[in-house]
Amino acid sequence: MTDWSDRQSISSVNKMSSSNPGPLNSSSRPSIRLTLSSSASATAASSSVGGTLAGTNAASSSTSAPHQAAPEPKRRKYTPVNLSADYASVSQLTVLHQQTTLHFVLDQPIAKEPTWHAQGKTTLYVIRNESEAHEISDDAASSSTTMALALHLRSTCQVRSVQVGCLQQQQQQQGQESNTFTGISNLRTSYHHADPLKYVLLKPAASYSVAEDANASNADDTSKHRFHADSQSSRGAVGMTTALRAASIASNMGELRISCEQPSESSFKDDQAAHVWKQVIVDDHKTSGVITQAMQQQLRRRSTDRRSARLELISERLAHAGLRALRITVSYTIPLDNPSGVHHLGGLHVLSVYPNPHVYTTTGTHGDHEGPRCWMPCADSAAVNHRYSHEITVQVTAPMDNGLSVVGAGEDFGCAKAMLLHKVDWDRQRATEQLGGDHVDMLERLWRDSNNQHATFSDRNSNVHVIPSEFSVESLALIQATVLWTSASWSPAPARSIGFAIGPFKILEDPEYFSFESFTDSVEADGDDDNDDRSESLTQEQKHQVFVDAARDGGEGFRQVYFAPLHERKLVHYYTDRTLLPKTRIILASLTKDQTDITERFDATVTGSTTGVPHRALALMRDVLAVPSFRTIAYTQIWIPDAVHGGVTSGALHLCPEVMMNPFLGGAILDARLIPPVNARLPFHGGGRVLQFMQARSAIRGWLIAALPLGGHDDVGNGYILSTIESLLMSLYERGHGAYGEGGARGGNFYCKRYASSSGLNSPNLDFLPVQNIEDIDPVISGVGAVPVDERHNDQLWRSYTNGTESHTGALDEFNLRHLLVKDAVEALERGTDKDGSVPLPSMGWFGSHLSLSYLSSNATSSTNLGCGAVEMQHPIGGLVYRTLKADVLRGVVEGRAGVSNFIRLVRVAFIAAQLEDVGETELHLSLHRDKKSDKDSSTEGSQLVDRVQGTKAPAFVVCINEVLKKKGLSHNLFARALESLSGRHLLGSLVDIERHAEDPRTRGPFVDPEGFPNSYVRGSSQLYCRVGVYVEMKDSGLQAQAGSLIGKGIQMQSYAEPIIPEGGIAYGGPVTMRVVENEGQFREYLRDLDAKGSRRDWGAVTLHAKPVTSVKAQTAANGTIEAGTQKDAGHSEALAPVPSIDTSVPTKGFNDDNFHVGGYQAIELIRFTNITPLLWVRVDPGGVYGGRISVSQPDACLAECLYHDGDAAAQVDAMRALAERPLHLQSLSKVTSVFDVNVSELPVRVIGDCLRGSAAAHSSLPHTPAVRSQAALAIAQWQNNKAPKSKDDVGADNWVGLSLLFQYFRERFYGNGIIMPPKFSRLSVKKTPTEAQVAANAGDGGTAISKNDDGYQYLDLLLHEDRASVLDDSEDIDVEEDEEYRVRTQVIAAIASVRAGDGQTPPSAIRFVENILESDNGEFTGHLIYPEEEFLDAQLKIKEELSSSRVSSLDLRRSPAIPFVSSMLTADHLLSLCHINSFPNRIMDPTTGIPMVATGSHPVSNLMKISRSWLDWELYREKMRDDIESTTATGISGNCQSVVAPSAILALSSLALLRLSTSESSEATDWDMPSREAATVAFYIHTYDRASITQDVTRAACAQAAASLFCAADRLKTELSSAVGLLSALEFLLEKIQDDRTSPGLRETLALIMMDVSTGKVSSMQRVGVVGGRNDLVASTARLMTGPLGASHGGDRGSSMLTSVSPAMFPAASAVNDGARRGFRLLTRAGHPREMVTQDVVVRVAEFATRLWRTINGEPTTLLGSKPHAMSVGVCSYSGALRCSLLALWQWLWPKGCFALLSVQAWGSQLRDVMQTTEEEKVEGAKEEVALDDINQLVTIMLDRQAWRGEMAKKAYDMYAATKGSSVKAEQGIGQPLPPIRKDEAFKQGGWIASAAQQRRKLALDGGRAVTTLRLTKKNTNDA
Repeated sequence: MTDWSDRQSISSVNKMSSSNPGPLNSSSRPSIRLTLSSSASATAASSSVGGTLAGTNAASSSTSAPHQAAPEPKRRKYTPVNLSADYASVSQLTVLHQQTTLHFVLDQPIAKEPTWHAQGKTTLYVIRNESEAHEISDDAASSSTTMALALHLRSTCQVRSVQVGCLQQQQQQQGQESNTFTGISNLRTSYHHADPLKYVLLKPAASYSVAEDANASNADDTSKHRFHADSQSSRGAVGMTTALRAASIASNMGELRISCEQPSESSFKDDQAAHVWKQVIVDDHKTSGVITQAMQQQLRRRSTDRRSARLELISERLAHAGLRALRITVSYTIPLDNPSGVHHLGGLHVLSVYPNPHVYTTTGTHGDHEGPRCWMPCADSAAVNHRYSHEITVQVTAPMDNGLSVVGAGEDFGCAKAMLLHKVDWDRQRATEQLGGDHVDMLERLWRDSNNQHATFSDRNSNVHVIPSEFSVESLALIQATVLWTSASWSPAPARSIGFAIGPFKILEDPEYFSFESFTDSVEADGDDDNDDRSESLTQEQKHQVFVDAARDGGEGFRQVYFAPLHERKLVHYYTDRTLLPKTRIILASLTKDQTDITERFDATVTGSTTGVPHRALALMRDVLAVPSFRTIAYTQIWIPDAVHGGVTSGALHLCPEVMMNPFLGGAILDARLIPPVNARLPFHGGGRVLQFMQARSAIRGWLIAALPLGGHDDVGNGYILSTIESLLMSLYERGHGAYGEGGARGGNFYCKRYASSSGLNSPNLDFLPVQNIEDIDPVISGVGAVPVDERHNDQLWRSYTNGTESHTGALDEFNLRHLLVKDAVEALERGTDKDGSVPLPSMGWFGSHLSLSYLSSNATSSTNLGCGAVEMQHPIGGLVYRTLKADVLRGVVEGRAGVSNFIRLVRVAFIAAQLEDVGETELHLSLHRDKKSDKDSSTEGSQLVDRVQGTKAPAFVVCINEVLKKKGLSHNLFARALESLSGRHLLGSLVDIERHAEDPRTRGPFVDPEGFPNSYVRGSSQLYCRVGVYVEMKDSGLQAQAGSLIGKGIQMQSYAEPIIPEGGIAYGGPVTMRVVENEGQFREYLRDLDAKGSRRDWGAVTLHAKPVTSVKAQTAANGTIEAGTQKDAGHSEALAPVPSIDTSVPTKGFNDDNFHVGGYQAIELIRFTNITPLLWVRVDPGGVYGGRISVSQPDACLAECLYHDGDAAAQVDAMRALAERPLHLQSLSKVTSVFDVNVSELPVRVIGDCLRGSAAAHSSLPHTPAVRSQAALAIAQWQNNKAPKSKDDVGADNWVGLSLLFQYFRERFYGNGIIMPPKFSRLSVKKTPTEAQVAANAGDGGTAISKNDDGYQYLDLLLHEDRASVLDDSEDIDVEEDEEYRVRTQVIAAIASVRAGDGQTPPSAIRFVENILESDNGEFTGHLIYPEEEFLDAQLKIKEELSSSRVSSLDLRRSPAIPFVSSMLTADHLLSLCHINSFPNRIMDPTTGIPMVATGSHPVSNLMKISRSWLDWELYREKMRDDIESTTATGISGNCQSVVAPSAILALSSLALLRLSTSESSEATDWDMPSREAATVAFYIHTYDRASITQDVTRAACAQAAASLFCAADRLKTELSSAVGLLSALEFLLEKIQDDRTSPGLRETLALIMMDVSTGKVSSMQRVGVVGGRNDLVASTARLMTGPLGASHGGDRGSSMLTSVSPAMFPAASAVNDGARRGFRLLTRAGHPREMVTQDVVVRVAEFATRLWRTINGEPTTLLGSKPHAMSVGVCSYSGALRCSLLALWQWLWPKGCFALLSVQAWGSQLRDVMQTTEEEKVEGAKEEVALDDINQLVTIMLDRQAWRGEMAKKAYDMYAATKGSSVKAEQGIGQPLPPIRKDEAFKQGGWIASAAQQRRKLALDGGRAVTTLRLTKKNTNDA
């Protein structure tokens, strides 16, 4: 680290502050060597990739110089100077307060593009922590006179001056008397500003010469430019990674290095010093203008008490610190001179292009080196000492017609005011008085230089007096508007909580917050105690108006801000203060009626999509935490189109809103494209849920970042704590507001009266709230699995109406299913790769951390101090994406082990501790006098936290608060210890990091016991797997019981458990809960355990007491033909006509044409005949203590019962997936082969089919919710693929049962009168009166009370037509809710397209079905449909209105929804399903030759290609029309929901083209029609990408992905290595687009991931853009991306994994792409090798690509911009850590040890312009730097080995056992015997962990042997452990 600091100092720019009174002493004065070398490195950065190098090394450059006769003029070297290491770090400062003033000017010269200019000044009041500080010199004399400081400030800002002030006593001469007073005295200060992350690798300082400095200083001569990356090319991937870590470490220490003199000793009293400090802080604003001072005064009135208390605390701490208290003032400019007008500078984003010039900030995430440090000096971390109060002022001047304003962070809305002034004729003195001198000086300088004809400023004191004419007409462009906005946060918060936005905004108030109804509700809740005499005389309406006025004056409320329509912007400042325009009259035309209507429609769209959403999230969080917290009365959502981190992704998972968002204190900046179009709404599960949850998550995350500090200085490693707490709060929100209709206010799109009343805290899912912090009696619960009953939702043991209805999914079902999808995604990520089983996908060969929540952190190291913030955390898959998903899994484990109530208490502990710290408290004491019995200490085992002050055992809650106060925030160890103390139970884990060489004192061998919770979950990366087998038998010897003696009391259940530990996996040891559910509703839970050694466990016998489900007699009777008279009423409607062009097989015996059983039985009734035991089903770990995959092997009938009766939706889906694999190949055959003419092997899919079909088939049980039925469609497709016939052309009753059921669902729901009906999005429900409900209850169950699950609503479409009128007359309420059947419909279509035969091909009936769907699909028509019941309601309401019925007028009736739904997402899903079609042309036998040949005719997918092309052309046209319409308003509203169709069409078209090419006789598309032929060419997609009308990033990303696939596929048949340039061409194309200035940051990161996908063989099979782009749902997208279109399997068969296979038979298109990519990969990695025959041109081309990639990673630009050094120095990776890390991962994959092509070209000695060259001197110096950083490499290696050892302990434990006991001790059937870890073979990597384990156990004879026919292996041996 010392050497890095030296390197940083040498390469930085040193300056002396002009404001300092004098220089420092000679020992610290910057040397001439430092100045010159710094100037060289700074100016040498002004270059780009496109420059021409005259010579490739310094020697050749000197020989070509003009003065060759001079003696060595070009190689004259500097005399090296030894500099002391600067150890100053930002962590050594405690920041108490910060004041920032920013000035922005949008200068718009005539005939030129507008340009932003910015400058600022920041003052920080800090305390230097002397105990942690290091001196900058080892010389004792010098160290006593200087001190070193550091701040965070990226190179996006250019520092102009730095002042450091200290409180000292000063002499003031007044006549002959000298008075001593105390004041701030500025110290002599120097500084240097260096950004180590701008360029990762710099030219070695020792290699500079005078000539190189001279060449680099000439910015206009680009031919002699020298790239920094070129000089360090020899360091390779390892060197770049290490340098990036070092740069991250240096950046964490602080980019702005300050050196100042030590203040002289002074003596003054603390109270006097406190008064001076307070006065200094208050007087800071006196230099500002009158307007700013007035706004500051208004802010003070709002927060007088909090402001005064905070200022007192700050001044007291500063006074107490004495000379360590400092005031640091930094003045700086922000260069914004990019010609493109677009600047993405990490945390600051500036756009000056017409029509939407705007500026906004991004907060990023702690540790990412971005965020606020990119636009202001700050102390940027999550530590307690970097949480401080803020004051911020922003002044903006821009042309009036732009209508710009400022909104931003703060405890309230802040204060804003605007003034108009003339650009030419203005009064500078008066402007200075109003606006302040700094801003006026900036305006004068810019306006004088902007244009010559506007450079004349009036001088009011000049002799020339111009009398203006009476009427003067001037351009509106000369009228400027200056907007001033100021805000404050007196509650301390980190710098990441500060943000603002500048733009042409229109502000809307949330109609709910200020509504009269909300006011009256609050008055009724609060009572009339506070009413005074004046208020009593007011009416309620008048009181409401007083309330609204007071709230607005106080900056309160919830508001939405979006870009105002163009026609409205000129009027934004029309009524603005014209003090500076005293004689100007502005005349503007008012808005027309059409313009007003347009504005109102935009307002309604924004309001309908947002009203009540953030309010409910914040209210729920406030109520759950139940602690004083940041104020929630002011919240602003800013909607900016294409906002970075705004919630929209084009294909990168880390840009999903669950990962990266942009919240700040009191608001968030969101992407306006997520809002639906005007006069439209989004289906809740077609974009609506993402919109709602994004708003809620922004509010919660912003609050968390502001309120919760992290202990220590490891923001990166401990960041998972904030992620886990956020996951907890979001899980509570999801349980309370997660279903449709529960998340918004009345009148909004997310409100439904039926469901809103039972949402939030009224939801039964949150019935464990409220939680008391200190219980009267703290329960002492032994055992980690003993979670209180009320927290495990035992009311969800059985399915009921609380789960939802057939068309509506309840919140808890949604929550449980999404948690299952999270586990699916995490499991897929943790399966590993071929090279390393624990590296992040898809970057195989990654040189960073294995998958881990805390990255490289341990008790001895910090991820932050190892540079993980720029490496591991920025990885596109293994970084923040993995942390977000894994934190959800960890949250579930914490809830299962400690209980959700205790987890909430822990979060409260952290909040209260932070607030106590903010007010200066160091400890919390409770009153010693209590009426109730003192609390018992709930800590029984493990580490105990003791109240050290009172000497008595305090409540655990209080003790934890004091511990957090002492440790200054939550850390990894404190998180676990506090959780254990609060829960009162040992959480079975060690906080000690186990190392490879640690010795176990018990065995004197390696320590191989797993760490357990939390380390195994936090610092490990292996999903846990376990198989459980159950078998029911008689209690006696287990002999077969006689039919007559089989009774319930003589039956017992045997159970066995076998952990499955994969290589690199972690063993689990501890308790697990087993739930046994018996017939007649009985259930019991048993606490069982698993051995940490991984041995098979006998869980013993459980006696079953209930009656058997089916008697032997009934089973025997069912196993035969159906006799006459035994048929049961099927209870179904008449058969529906089949869908045309769909082949339907003849139904199997026992079922009719409509797939109903001829005897009227439901499938679950049939499968019950196979169960003659009392057991219904078994669940293991229902509470989530284990947190892994558990497969319970139980009979099919038990799985069916679980599917239909378990209340947990995740358990239902898990049972469904298990049924999809039944019957197993090794499953014991039942003696019952058929039930009522139905084959037993067919019953599993019939059971799932009834679940899918719902009420049409499930007449004997409740229909499932749409979310579960959607999964049923995928499970049926899995079953069909598992039991597929050999050929796609096979016919027969038993071949396509699953496909027939999918067709049957569609016929029942969406087919009628010969046409395919579109989905229905709305459904009418009517509420019965209480009398009617009671009558219905009496009729249904014999007079019992109304069920609590019955909400009294019934659907109108279920009633007979003649009964609807009477029901409407008698109804109490009518509501319109969303019909979620479209979710099931979409999944059914995807499932049908994913059905394959045994030969891997899609059956023809499925292809014809998809063709019919796409041909009949019409998104515009679908969204505007009005269904018969809605028409009937309209007619009835019209009649009522005409009759003026008083009853109807009193009801809150509303008509059917007039706003149509946007169904684009459904169309996109249908098109994307075409990517899974696989069909070969038919082959026939030539009758003459007997040789197979392709039959004449079109290809099976030809018609699908035409359909896809038609959809693409239509959507591209519509996209252009939408852009044209958008250009007239420029609001940016909407776009995302409609942008997903074209990308899906592009991917479908390219995939079908590749399929057709790879399966045809000819490899060329010469005989195709023209549109199809174009679709098979790269040029078509590149042209589409470059079309000016394409503005959507998702469409461009899809074009890039399609072009990359075709590039690679072109090489599939090439044999010569030199000609396989497809992959190279694809990477060149993608890199070129990444470097394009017009490419957005999000698209750049997506293109980088496509580069990785195409290089690793996943670009065609994963379909990244189609699955992720525009959908913005991390959980669903990741699960779909990693597990395929059919989702995860249960772990047994291949039904799901075959869709992700890239074999030629299963996926010929992806196989063709990978064949070409494999050849291209060999070319890239081997070109230039002596043994490879590659042409010289290709070698040079590879070297040029490697050069561009290397320079891009380093952060250097690609285009030289002449004489603008700052713009020249910025590359696309300079301020984008995610993009840099993605490209670095690509480099590591391609050239982990070096690029042969690059080395070959360098060895030729050719002076090639675009190939980097490195001199021998630079290689030597680069090697020295590598040696200097060797300590970092060693620490990283140690940490990686520690992570690897966690995954090797299980294998080592087994090896130790095998070496000692394995040969002598043989346990019977392996009970109690450790089992070896299994290899991650192909079956395991495809999700078949059960099949993989079974096969490997069988090979080792560890599965019990082939003789085992039942799941019961043996009885427990008492000698076994």
